[in-house]
Amino acid sequence: MSTKLEQARAEAAEDKATFLRLHREVCIAFGKYFHSLEQVQKLTAARAHPMLGILPEEANKLSELFIRESPVMTAKRSGLEVTRGWGWDKSTDVVPLVRVANAEVA
Repeated sequence: MSTKLEQARAEAAEDKATFLRLHREVCIAFGKYFHSLEQVQKLTAARAHPMLGILPEEANKLSELFIRESPVMTAKRSGLEVTRGWGWDKSTDVVPLVRVANAEVA
């Protein structure tokens, strides 16, 4: 028979595994976003007029792809809020990750 403590530990372990998996996925997605944005920027620059630079229409299309607001602020406007319980002062980095061609897979 499992106790409430054992159930809570199992749930916390599952939540930890889910968080770590999703954190990895979001970092990879962030890296893919920056890679694709870099491609758009290079191709946009290649279409620039020699005397005028990037045309306003092209610059606007590029600008639409930028993240202008913190995703946390966007999420908070959708009804989410920072927890006030244990861990209220914890945070983690979300950095753009890309696969290295000759890296070992963990």
